Amino acid sequence: MEKPHEPLQRNVDFIHDLVLECLPEQRRFLFQDSTVSYLAWMAFDGFALNLGKEADQDYDHMVEHFADMLLGPEIP
Repeated sequence: MEKPHEPLQRNVDFIHDLVLECLPEQRRFLFQDSTVSYLAWMAFDGFALNLGKEADQDYDHMVEHFADMLLGPEIP
């Protein structure tokens, strides 16, 4: 039996909204999608074991977003 995806999406959306609310306006471009929120939630769900199972996730994009968040790209 496959695990339900609806609770995952609900939690990812919650984290996305929470972090977006905390970010200054000039950094919100990093959260245009839920990539970093997905990564944050999956870090608590054995994410390393699930790589490749979520066909709709672009992991290169996820890593780039996370690195941008940590290293701080130029602000447009």
